[in-house]
Amino acid sequence: MQCNHSKRIQALIISFLMMLPVSGLVAQFSPERRQLYPSQWMTKEKLWQKNALVQQDSNLTLIGLWPWGPCISVAAKDNHAFIGNGGLFQVFDISTPAEPQIIGELFFGGLLVYDLALSGNYAFIADGDMKVIDVSQPTHPTLAAKLTVPSDFAHRIVVSGDYAYLGTVRGQLIIVDISTPDSPVVKGTTVLNDEFVMGMAISGQHLFLTLESPLDPIYIYDVSDASNPTLAGTYAVRNTGFTAAGKYLYLYATGGNFQILDVTVATSPQLVGQLHTAFAGRIAVKEGLAYVIARNPLLGIIDVSNPAQPILRGTAVGTATSAASLGVAPPLVVAANEIGFWIIDASDIDRPSALTHFATGDASSNMEIIDNFLFLCSLKAGLFVIDISNPQSPKYLSNVSVSGSVHDIAVVDSLAYLSGYSFDATFQPELRIITVSKPRHPLVIAKVPVFTERPQGAYPTTLAVSGRYAFVTYDVGFSVIDVSDPRNPKLVKSILTDRIAIDIAATGSFVCLAHADKGLKIFDVSDPENPEEKFVFPGFASGVITRNDTVFVALGGGLSILKILPSGSAIKLGEVTTPGSRSIVDIMLQNNFAYMTYGENLFVVDISLPSQPHLAGYAITPAYADGVGAKSSEVFVSGIAWALQVYRNDLLTHVGVKDIAPSSFSPQLYPSYPNPFNGVTIIDYEIPKAGLVELKIFNILGEEITELVNDWQNAGQQRLLFEAKNLPSGVYFYRLRFSHSWQAAHKMLILK
Repeated sequence: MQCNHSKRIQALIISFLMMLPVSGLVAQFSPERRQLYPSQWMTKEKLWQKNALVQQDSNLTLIGLWPWGPCISVAAKDNHAFIGNGGLFQVFDISTPAEPQIIGELFFGGLLVYDLALSGNYAFIADGDMKVIDVSQPTHPTLAAKLTVPSDFAHRIVVSGDYAYLGTVRGQLIIVDISTPDSPVVKGTTVLNDEFVMGMAISGQHLFLTLESPLDPIYIYDVSDASNPTLAGTYAVRNTGFTAAGKYLYLYATGGNFQILDVTVATSPQLVGQLHTAFAGRIAVKEGLAYVIARNPLLGIIDVSNPAQPILRGTAVGTATSAASLGVAPPLVVAANEIGFWIIDASDIDRPSALTHFATGDASSNMEIIDNFLFLCSLKAGLFVIDISNPQSPKYLSNVSVSGSVHDIAVVDSLAYLSGYSFDATFQPELRIITVSKPRHPLVIAKVPVFTERPQGAYPTTLAVSGRYAFVTYDVGFSVIDVSDPRNPKLVKSILTDRIAIDIAATGSFVCLAHADKGLKIFDVSDPENPEEKFVFPGFASGVITRNDTVFVALGGGLSILKILPSGSAIKLGEVTTPGSRSIVDIMLQNNFAYMTYGENLFVVDISLPSQPHLAGYAITPAYADGVGAKSSEVFVSGIAWALQVYRNDLLTHVGVKDIAPSSFSPQLYPSYPNPFNGVTIIDYEIPKAGLVELKIFNILGEEITELVNDWQNAGQQRLLFEAKNLPSGVYFYRLRFSHSWQAAHKMLILK
């Protein structure tokens, strides 16, 4: 039995960024999370929220969601944990800590619950705007109020007394009167700087906050007059986390130096005690103890009952991909780590114990659908199994961790094959095999390295399975692995090529490799130990899938359909132009349709006549779309924020069928490729009509580096090469402005 998929290298880029050290305050704003804040979302996200479950584009209708995803915010009270799970606010019963149970949840259309705070019977949420949730009945949380944040995006929140304090991505501090929680009112605002507000804490009448740059100090604001917050002073220290309790500010200075500052005179903090530890992270203080969530160890407990002499009491060991947030309800600590949350028993502060981890997911990548089960890759959270018997309401069944990242999947004969890399110090690229014959209890049965000698920086990205072999791509080639004995897979051969291998598909004795600017390459693998390159179809190949001897490849400006000849060469049957990205594409075939995802787009191509394919439908997705799957008339799309969106193909149901209007597409700026990069990267963009185009490069300080384009251009796709040989390593931004009214920006990373 054959199974193959075209998969996107976006998963590789994100996972690579996840391995970079996190500077500044909190890991929830690490590089991959920044992808959730592009400027064009400021309007799009709010429009999406207004029409969340009724949005209909051309011949595709959104009918369902499974909005699980990253867990970067958590709070705890009594026997309950309150968490952000992707776009969901969830309440867990943790009275039996080893078996947390979801007892209530609420979805209000946001992409992520970025931050939350508890006060009395209310939870206050920052998800771009501010939401007030009544949790007096934990089994039935209800939306009590919503406060819109115009022209900005609130992602940090702290609450004290009658006020909530919001920090935004554009450097605003917004003070909200919540004395009547169901009628919040903005009392005062101040613009700090055009940088992310990264961390906030409050003590008395003073608010302490940090901005995005690790070189920035802690800013101290006098908020005694809520309508007029004023800067009272600064405290120069590079830190990785801080909180306030009583008259003290507790922080971790760079290098694991835990400090306690007396802020009785807030404008002049005084160091009263410090302690060096081998870890650092987010801090919560309760009843004379400071709880620190870190990566290794997972949790540290410091006795701060005597501020002049803090004492490390105990640590708990667990797998933490990041230190995102924590809540304390003694004797339990709930710690969010992006891919879910840990419950830790701290009844013995000298020997705290991590009891259980509940996975919520992370950026979702690729998927396979078998009958009523959807198998979904979550980059750092392993494999999720989802019941899609009711496509309008997908249900979680199970999760299995693989102690590493997951990029791609193929399911054959009750076995799931996953490519990824290990989380240990080697970051060893691996193929893992999981039995899914019992979907509620998937089990890892084997793993095998993908290379014998790993090229520097190479990670598996996509895979295909055909017969007794699995074919796994990496940066500059692919490997052949014998999986005839699934419990004992063996690496047969690694093939190095001269360009990045984006995607792979297999049919019979041929492997088709989407090989970036080297085009589509076809290899004869009838002798797996000596694969032979047989044919090259020129162009920029960014995704591929096969159906018998027919190849569907994202090539240049659209989808090309080729027929493989017995010799291994190929002839073109037809092609169609598809608006949008030309760099990273996922393709799925179902009946007479090809579904393609890239950027924030889902396209439907009618392939009933391979010689005359045509664009038949499209939808604009709420976030970056990573993978696509199909079952009957339903189309499933995975992405960075919500794990799954479910669309109905109206061309199959004949409900609301429309003609396609190419002019309806808005300007598009696409992720550069490759990213990260060393020398040269490709930047694609598209404009719907003729107009003035400006494309500039900026550094992380917002300083203009160079202007690439400032000219009148005709409608259509544009591509240019950006050469960075004279720029140092670091984060840069490229911004596209069209006709003085539309603009968008993306981030790229130069590594040398």
